Amino acid sequence: MFEIVFFLAILLLLALTPSGVEASTNDTRLPLKSQDLASPHVQTLSMAGAHSYIMTKVDYLGLPPMFYRQFSDWQPGGPLFDPILALTVPGEGGHPIQTQVKAYEWRPDRAKLTVGYGNLLEGEQVIGYVGDGGIVAVIKIRSLTDDPVTIKFSGAVSPKVDSSSAEPYTERHGFRITVQKLVHNAWNYPPSKFDQEWFIGTNLTGLVRDTTKQTYSAIYRLPGGSQAEIRLLFVPGEMKAQMRDLLEEPMLALDSTTREVDDWLSTARKPRLSDEHSLKMYYNAWYQFWYNTEHAEGFWSRPIITPSKSYYGRGVWLWDSAFHIFALIQGGKHGIQLAKDQILVLTEGAKIVGHLPREVWVGAVNPELQAPGILTWAAMEIYKLDKDKDFLARIYDSLANNNHWYYENKDSNHNGLCEWAGGDSGWDTSPRWDKGEVDAVDLNCWLYVDQVKLAEMARILGREDDAREWTEKAEKTKTLVRSTFWDEQDGCYYDRHPKTGELIKVKTPVTFWTMFAEIATPEQAKRMIEILTDPSILWTKYPMPCVGANEPTHEPNNYWRGPTWINLNWITILGLEKYGYHDLAKSLREKSLEVIAMNPVPHEYYNPHTGKGIGAPNYMWTGALFIVMINER
Repeated sequence: MFEIVFFLAILLLLALTPSGVEASTNDTRLPLKSQDLASPHVQTLSMAGAHSYIMTKVDYLGLPPMFYRQFSDWQPGGPLFDPILALTVPGEGGHPIQTQVKAYEWRPDRAKLTVGYGNLLEGEQVIGYVGDGGIVAVIKIRSLTDDPVTIKFSGAVSPKVDSSSAEPYTERHGFRITVQKLVHNAWNYPPSKFDQEWFIGTNLTGLVRDTTKQTYSAIYRLPGGSQAEIRLLFVPGEMKAQMRDLLEEPMLALDSTTREVDDWLSTARKPRLSDEHSLKMYYNAWYQFWYNTEHAEGFWSRPIITPSKSYYGRGVWLWDSAFHIFALIQGGKHGIQLAKDQILVLTEGAKIVGHLPREVWVGAVNPELQAPGILTWAAMEIYKLDKDKDFLARIYDSLANNNHWYYENKDSNHNGLCEWAGGDSGWDTSPRWDKGEVDAVDLNCWLYVDQVKLAEMARILGREDDAREWTEKAEKTKTLVRSTFWDEQDGCYYDRHPKTGELIKVKTPVTFWTMFAEIATPEQAKRMIEILTDPSILWTKYPMPCVGANEPTHEPNNYWRGPTWINLNWITILGLEKYGYHDLAKSLREKSLEVIAMNPVPHEYYNPHTGKGIGAPNYMWTGALFIVMINER
């Protein structure tokens, strides 16, 4: 009797803990706004539509380093401007005196920074994005001495550009900078070219300016014991005409950005959350869509959402986009339209390369592969909400042709199962491919899901013959997956080498794709649960590592060779739910939410033992799936 009472008391305690989810959706705190998400830990800022981001947590006032689209991710990497325009105070020998950061606060719409310059100067600034990719800083400085203080403003273009020039821009007391760069890549795709003009404006007169091809500077003298407000503005050439208004009323422009962010935050589905920390991460995750959006240009016929503007600003990825969509569709009409935009950009890319592309860059379409089926599934989730048959009709042929393409091009041994490896799979460096391409569990499960969803889509569109063909094909795929990849001894699904027939015995979460796709038998699912719940394999402190923790190839910080990836967890959670393992699904969901929320922003992946965020910050599918999993509770 005592044990029963104790157990019931524990259950009641858990129900009342702050991590519970019983907060009303009528919570007057909701939706949260920019000011509610303030943090001293986040250090990058961007805005919807911009092709850049800035590093706001620096030890000087002014305009900090700016990272720009394809220039700053992968090759050559690093900021394009470093810095845009920094404020320094020369000391003895002309060397800048040491600074001290006294306060820093980040918000989605702006960042605030207070910096001391020895015993000579102290300043506070507000910085943020304005307009269509401009950056403004409003700095209030005060002299701490009776003597005049010399202030130097200086900036530089990266030496990695092909050519650049800087010259005074008298009209706005600043500089005009031009940059040309042909950005090559590691995949032998057409290089990306940009020829861009930028302008820097100030409200300061009497500046003594100096320029070279890659650097520019100005000297300003602040009278002793005085105060001043300095306004700095950095805009792309297309915003040149707006410079006067932005310099005259910079705070109005920043307030406009605040309204944009707050309007976006208000579109998020109101969560049932009583935990303040998780509530902030929920809205921070929704903000990431705003942060990671780039406007239409080049091969992007409409706005796209990058996986992380900080690391992957060059384009839109196939399976990332699908994971994004599952959250976007919870954001009303605007979210649904953005979701459709991602699919349309990718299906337009399919018409160029003959199948759904892995990525669509601003200047090229990557002809490599990524998961089939996930975009079809996402499209059907959109249809459930808006019943837009015209949208399905517009994308159906591209999705159907993609499925056919795999069997025509990726089944080298003609056994009815398709092969892939590396980047095509999305599990780029996984030990699953250490011996080369494999008949892959996940690929063939994705193809099965694709066929099931294409059958549904075909019926909606009145294409009954297509629907019957997809259903027959799905049954064949299901039978082949079940008979080819299951290992009875280990109780696990493994990939198989297409030439030798060898099972690639590396325990990974891919086995649970068969539960997600509803291919595994109930008996097989029971065996696989033993692997999931084993702390020495997948049930680490922060599950699940993408390679079993007891595997010799397990490396907890190394990309696809050991860290925890939230998308793998979510697919597994869906599979557990389908087979009735609801408590285990709940546990995995809660542990996934915990590891995301313990970091300042969503990360690409996590150490499965410590929970430390690794890889790209501001990672969109992690943020998206945080939203999805909160609303699944």
